[in-house]
Amino acid sequence: MTDTDHPRPGLDRSALEQLLAGLTAVRGGDFGMRLALTGDPFVDEIAAVFNGMAHQLDLLTTEVTRVAREVGTEGKLGGQAHVPGASGTWKDLTESVNAMAGNLTMQVRNIAQVATAVAKGDLTQNIAVGAQGEVAELKDNINAMVQSLRESVQASREQDWLKTNVARIGSMMQGHRDLEVVAELIMEELAPLLGAQHGTFFLAEEADGETRLRLIAGYGLRADKQAPIQYQIGQSLIGQVAKSKRPIVVDEIPPGYIKISSGLGEAPPANLAVLPLQFEDQVLGVMELASFTKFTPIQVAFLEQFTETLGVSVNAIIANARTDALLGQSQRLTAELQARSSELQSRSESCSFPTRTWRRRPLSLPSRSATSRRRTRRSPGPGRRSRSVPGSSPSRHSTSRSSSRTCHTSCGPR
Repeated sequence: MTDTDHPRPGLDRSALEQLLAGLTAVRGGDFGMRLALTGDPFVDEIAAVFNGMAHQLDLLTTEVTRVAREVGTEGKLGGQAHVPGASGTWKDLTESVNAMAGNLTMQVRNIAQVATAVAKGDLTQNIAVGAQGEVAELKDNINAMVQSLRESVQASREQDWLKTNVARIGSMMQGHRDLEVVAELIMEELAPLLGAQHGTFFLAEEADGETRLRLIAGYGLRADKQAPIQYQIGQSLIGQVAKSKRPIVVDEIPPGYIKISSGLGEAPPANLAVLPLQFEDQVLGVMELASFTKFTPIQVAFLEQFTETLGVSVNAIIANARTDALLGQSQRLTAELQARSSELQSRSESCSFPTRTWRRRPLSLPSRSATSRRRTRRSPGPGRRSRSVPGSSPSRHSTSRSSSRTCHTSCGPR
């Protein structure tokens, strides 16, 4: 029989058996067992330590299980484990569980917040909470999805804006036949729409066999009488755009190039756009806009598309003006022809031969003695013609001369 077969002095067998049973229960995961006090100070101290340990393990296990069940199973976020008096490893374990639950709560709530905003149509939010591993990958994928949706919606809105304004301003030009009125209307509508503070509209005109660009409308122009109002093809950016038939957008304008002025002061713009107005590869004019802010890509695309529509409208107005001019010229020529025709008709009526009725005068037979004397006096000799007897009808020759005298009297010399 060895020393281990006999209990040490001061410890009875029942206390040792109770302690052994408690340790076995703790090893088996049962933290509800408690050791009873025996009155022996040493045994009671062991029982108190064991009971305290069992209580801490029971409380820690209960709290960790509760937090894991709420967060992982029931979906209740924000749970934290509370283990009073925990220290050492038990404290570290409690803090680790709470940190895990807190991070998971923040991540899931942030993801839920962004998803809810996207469902309501708000695409301005992103997941900003820190994450690692698969959670970080999930966060990046969701943010990329939101960004793609934001870009798609923005592109759709921009296209709707572009088409709506092109149609709106295009409809405003209908019914107008004066190019200067149309140009002023375009400047007044286009500049505020794009946030521009300066604008010019040049029209291509033929003069002396040379094409020139003449200023016909503007927006926010400076009162500078020395500023040129005409450009040749290839002269300055206006003429260069008309020559190359391609738009020019300047992002960084050098100092002193142009100034936008108001009653309070003046300043150089930050962006300049010069665009040609074309119809079937023919330049009809040039439009220029300047702004304090940079033109966005959709605004530049709007200008390029609008200038195509504007080119069609300007060509139609020019064609209508030519048609009106030709129609007016035709009407003037028709009026002149009618006046000349009326004048010729009146002259023709005044120069027409009057209808005259010739009456044959009755013959009066002279007496025989008078007849004899007349014959004796006027008897023709050989080779002489006999004269007509008085009272007979006039000859054709005499009638023609009489009619000719009548016409000269009525019409005057020809």
